[in-house]
Amino acid sequence: MDHAKTRNTNIEFLRIMSIFSIMFLHMYRHASGGAIFDSGVSLNHLFLVLFGSWGLVGTFLFIIISSYFLIDSQESKLGKLLNLVLCTSLYSVVSLCFSRAYLGDYISIKEIIKAVLSPVLDSYWYITGYIVLYMLHPILNTVINKLTTIELSRVVVAGFVLCFVYKYIYVAAPIGNVELFLSVYFGMALFKRVQGTIDYRKIYFVGRCAALIVVFLGILHMLLYSRISIVKYIYAQSISKFSPFMLVIAFALFCMCINRRPSYSKSIGLLSRAVLPVYLIHESDYMSSILWDYIFKIEVIYSKSYFAILFLGIAVLIFSICVMVDFAIRPIYGFVANKVAEYTMLIKGNIKWKNQIIK
Repeated sequence: MDHAKTRNTNIEFLRIMSIFSIMFLHMYRHASGGAIFDSGVSLNHLFLVLFGSWGLVGTFLFIIISSYFLIDSQESKLGKLLNLVLCTSLYSVVSLCFSRAYLGDYISIKEIIKAVLSPVLDSYWYITGYIVLYMLHPILNTVINKLTTIELSRVVVAGFVLCFVYKYIYVAAPIGNVELFLSVYFGMALFKRVQGTIDYRKIYFVGRCAALIVVFLGILHMLLYSRISIVKYIYAQSISKFSPFMLVIAFALFCMCINRRPSYSKSIGLLSRAVLPVYLIHESDYMSSILWDYIFKIEVIYSKSYFAILFLGIAVLIFSICVMVDFAIRPIYGFVANKVAEYTMLIKGNIKWKNQIIK
């Protein structure tokens, strides 16, 4: 059976919605240096609170989905890893070239090197974290399989407290992206182990409560940010990387997704292929200000009465362009990744063969 046809459309659709939520958050938080985030009371700001607060939910969904499937894997595929690295480097270089050409600036050698090495320089924190997780997951799975359910539960609780309680409260805590990925990974391992005994209604209830809390904080920030600065801080933390609310909401959405009847849609599958390019292009340090402040001028259209329509239209336009760009570029990095993987495996095979002769 064709592997592509076994992909669950519910999960692919969730990935598409996740990348839109990330774009919404970036428009909300980063446009005009964050001026819109502090713009005060208006219907447009309320719209942004309702639609632009969930970007980290999207990122956590990517981590959750990846972890859910990696837990059943016992080996790292070099071709897949190389494909991701080359894709990230290529789009980083393309974003650099486009941004410098748009601004009429020169490109330095240092910038090119930084763009090429972006997968390992934490320029894209999710990509770097995923690469580390992907390389470690066979070892992690071995460790997880040796743990009892009680022991695994203790690890999960400890990881949650450190990453999503302690780090949420104390921002300067020495906890980074790798710890976050590991915490979610062990959590998903526990979930898969006890999946058949879970009362999903409670998970959905907690997810809804977390979403309502975030919306309440967002509205409070809109009303009081200029008077009580702590409100802005709490709301910003609640929609940030180490927010327990974002994780809980993402997990509830994932549970809703996998409990629906699996289906397959070729069109959704093709669209979901553009999720990574969309992330790499609009997340790029080179493209962020170009997109929101120069090309689409979010601050200008923010004052329009039809801002909500333009806001959604911009996200759809960016996604559509990235689908076409990916269609043109994918064969290039895919071909290179496959050739490098084949060559590397050939070398490994020769080394193994020589070792056998020596023995």
